[in-house]
Amino acid sequence: MTVSETGAQPPHSSGITVLVVGLGPAGLATAIECHRRGHKVICLERKPESYHLGDLISLTGNAVRVLEKWGDGAVIRAMQHFQCNLNTLQVYDETGELKLRKPHNATDAQEDGYMLRRSRLLEIFLEHLKSLGIEIWTGVQVTEYWETDCSAGVNVGDEVIRADCVIAADGVHSKGRAQISGEDFALEATDGAAYRAFFPASTIAQDPEASWIIKDAGNKDCFHTFYGKDIVIMVGTAENHQYIFWSCGHKENAESGSDSVEPVLEFIKDWPVAGKLAPLISKTPDANWMNQALFTRPPLKRWVSDKGRMIVVGDAAHPFLPHAGQGANQGIEDAAVVALSLEIAGKNDVPLALRVAEKLRYHRTAAIQKRGVQARDQSLNVDWNKGGFTKTLELRPAWLHDHDCVKQVYEEFSSAADAVRNGTGYTPASGIPSD
Repeated sequence: MTVSETGAQPPHSSGITVLVVGLGPAGLATAIECHRRGHKVICLERKPESYHLGDLISLTGNAVRVLEKWGDGAVIRAMQHFQCNLNTLQVYDETGELKLRKPHNATDAQEDGYMLRRSRLLEIFLEHLKSLGIEIWTGVQVTEYWETDCSAGVNVGDEVIRADCVIAADGVHSKGRAQISGEDFALEATDGAAYRAFFPASTIAQDPEASWIIKDAGNKDCFHTFYGKDIVIMVGTAENHQYIFWSCGHKENAESGSDSVEPVLEFIKDWPVAGKLAPLISKTPDANWMNQALFTRPPLKRWVSDKGRMIVVGDAAHPFLPHAGQGANQGIEDAAVVALSLEIAGKNDVPLALRVAEKLRYHRTAAIQKRGVQARDQSLNVDWNKGGFTKTLELRPAWLHDHDCVKQVYEEFSSAADAVRNGTGYTPASGIPSD
């Protein structure tokens, strides 16, 4: 099979109907990319309304390459308008002493990417999705996934929705994963959790003790990270001082629960810099923070269903710890690879397309899952008395940030398809570490 590069295709030109379940970053990207590749798309989302709480998402060059094609650049322009306007990332110890300063070029997407509020990014994606006229069902709960040799679909109550394939992008707690992968997926809580908070800067603007973060930002946004024993605090501003964010990575069990941010204040009570951080953290509105257990587990054995007409993508397939900084990015890569694989294979070979997509994506995401665990261990074990980080991960490895997932599909689809047909393993030629 010879595969030649194509651009966006006319709507519904492929004859393939794709059902996307879940409209987080991966699901929204999958719907948009499938539309771009000429597939008819139907979207289902459990939540009846848009998105609220969340922290920052960093979009790096490997995902930006995909987004640049959306809406003749309109999506990128919207992201640029709302991105964090940073010029440095600063690292401190628990005394507040500056240890590291890393330049950050907010205008260079391929080098440093875009940093946005999660809810803002989803609003931008959703607005673009709606502009394409794609069918969207919200406030619906999928009760069953099913497939035959020639179709797949879901049940929503008594209603049956049918398509040529189903793409489950319903997140880390995916309801479709077990039915699609055939594998129990008991998430394993790590030895850590994370508080995350986002609120309007006006909340603290008049507070003389808490508003230091706004003054620190100056005419740019700011991003400060404080490392102590078993604790990492990140704090900064977003959207040109319009919002304050902070997060606290820790080793306590999130399930123990708390109805306030007091545990965070307890974590840092012995830090000399606590007098600076505590006033800001304590002013967080009750509705604007959460404490979540962090989950990871070994990679699934497979992403594709028995008959090859259903696949999991994004966090449903490969949950990352936030330390990897690649959750949304890899969901976007999944989206582009699945959509293009379907275009190349065509309506008569949908199972081949989904299985090729899995082969092209599996090793890369597994490597990034491993990297996330390494980054977590590093961040929670910083000892400034011994020089800080005992082992430093490369900040911008070429295999991760310079990867072009669309180019990879064009270059490797044929060989991956042969591996599918022959029932053999496949290691992609690009997109994974060389060591």
